[in-house]
Amino acid sequence: MKPVTKQWTHFMGMDQLFRDGKPEVWVQNDIRVRRRVASVTRNILRLDVPLTDTFDARLYPGQQAEVTRVEVTGQIAQVGVEDLRVVSPARAINYRQDPEFDGIAMDNIVDSWLRSLAFEDTTNSVRIDQGAERLTVVNVDVRQHKGVTSSAKPFDFRINGAQILLDRCTGQGNKVWYVATQSRSEGPVVVLHCRFTGDGEIEGHQRWSTGLLVDGCAIPNGKINLRNRGEMGSGHGWAVGWSVLWNNRAKSFVVQNPPGALNWSIGDVGKHASESMPVFGQPLGPPLPSGVVESTGKPVKPDSLYLEQLRERMGPKAVTAIGDH
Repeated sequence: MKPVTKQWTHFMGMDQLFRDGKPEVWVQNDIRVRRRVASVTRNILRLDVPLTDTFDARLYPGQQAEVTRVEVTGQIAQVGVEDLRVVSPARAINYRQDPEFDGIAMDNIVDSWLRSLAFEDTTNSVRIDQGAERLTVVNVDVRQHKGVTSSAKPFDFRINGAQILLDRCTGQGNKVWYVATQSRSEGPVVVLHCRFTGDGEIEGHQRWSTGLLVDGCAIPNGKINLRNRGEMGSGHGWAVGWSVLWNNRAKSFVVQNPPGALNWSIGDVGKHASESMPVFGQPLGPPLPSGVVESTGKPVKPDSLYLEQLRERMGPKAVTAIGDH
């Protein structure tokens, strides 16, 4: 558990968010991360999956990051949905005002999958919530024929779980978040070899998610962002840290470094833009610090960071087992 304190919120510059003259709350609740303990040696804990965030005791005086044993109950396991097509009425909507036709939601589920699904004109198509762990979403296609009429946009893939892999997913549509992490998502989340057509975006979306890897994806007319969203939404603020963009193609990228954290863009092809923190719908102050940007416009080796790490960790057969890339 990572305490959310006034000191940490101030350090992140997130205690001065206002909208329409009213204060906004960035991260309200403590950040809880669920991991299995692989081994204990004296006072050293080894976890089966690394933590994706920093834990700085100076920023929560009088409190401490805690490791607590928990019993997880109520999850279902080894469940998959395959070869299904979901079609909704094609209509432009005022998002969050007009009726919505959503696709599939996954929560309190582990070691499960979606494979070869097609969604047409669903408002929010795939939602993965905090109680979901170790999920694979492969070859899922989302097509939107009409855009929303409001400034708020729906999600093709809304991610807030742990150890989530989106693999070779596709989509088509404008005014949509293709893939977006949610509040206090500690991942890791991998978006691998996905292709989207339209002016939508992939991004860490709100309230401090970490551990996002976007690897070998293409949005020729869209954006991929690791940034501070300021007062956008309801005070989304610093949306993402400790995340990596690797060998992607997009119309534009915004990659920024939060206080005390890093974001990387390596081998990405597209325009890299600088932005200030948006407040009252307008940029406030100078551009925020750029993330670590390397090999702009020139992809690097290995072609896929995720597949290379999988190969190193589990061998070539593990890469073969997940299919042709």
